[in-house]
Amino acid sequence: MYNLLSAYFTKLFKDKLFWLIECVIVLWASYVFWLARQQFVYGMHHVNEVFHTNPYFFNVSIWLGISLALYSAYFTGTEYHDGVLRNQIISGHRRSVIYLSHYLLILLTGIMQAAAYYLVFIIADSFFLGFSVIHMLVKPAEYILLIFLALLGYSAVFSCFSILLANKSAAVFIQLLLAILMLYFGFATVTSLQEPETVVTNTYYGEHRRIPNPKYLTGTKREVYEWADAFLPSSLILHGVMTDKNGIMTDKKDGAPFHVKIPVGATLLTVCFTAFGLYGFSQKDLK
Repeated sequence: MYNLLSAYFTKLFKDKLFWLIECVIVLWASYVFWLARQQFVYGMHHVNEVFHTNPYFFNVSIWLGISLALYSAYFTGTEYHDGVLRNQIISGHRRSVIYLSHYLLILLTGIMQAAAYYLVFIIADSFFLGFSVIHMLVKPAEYILLIFLALLGYSAVFSCFSILLANKSAAVFIQLLLAILMLYFGFATVTSLQEPETVVTNTYYGEHRRIPNPKYLTGTKREVYEWADAFLPSSLILHGVMTDKNGIMTDKKDGAPFHVKIPVGATLLTVCFTAFGLYGFSQKDLK
């Protein structure tokens, strides 16, 4: 596996698409940092007790699924087109090793994409005295852990599809569509789970009263949404962007950073797609 990974990384660092995506991420990070600073300087510093920079710092997580869907389909599709996969098998590499090497490459590509974004923030923080995105984060360790779990899931899903779909164009279309759908359902799931138990309403006499929130999920419906939240990589990464000022994500009662179903769901998603991909690739006829 070491030789395969070494060859893949050599190819990765020579890949123009990889560096194009990295440049786009760097430019986007610079723009998002500028937006955060503008929001802080022109108004939000007056209400600093509710201002936090999580939506800016974790913004890149929104797009990681789309960028990984594009790059994994492109990279693996090129391997099929150039006959690299067939030649690797002929030269004696086991299919399981080839598959896992692809998975690790996609995973590390996602980590490098996120690292490029955060590196811009770290460097920019040192240039703007009096304003620091990093110092105004809420529970960054928990949310970074969620992004890593999401990358594990994303990499498993897209490695599976890209290596089982020999057609590069079909793989790009299907994976981009899947990434967008996961983002949509992830947003819907997190939004529903973050609904408060009660809401404030005004009475006829101008008084404020708290009443039960009809949108608050309870019972079996909440259990289903929490499991969906745990299985969707897009849902995990959106928590960092959509968190409130207290860092509360889905459990409003005790302020836990995330419910216990998340590591279970993320692990099951990764294992299931990896196992299915390994089996499918072992049976695939490479022409």
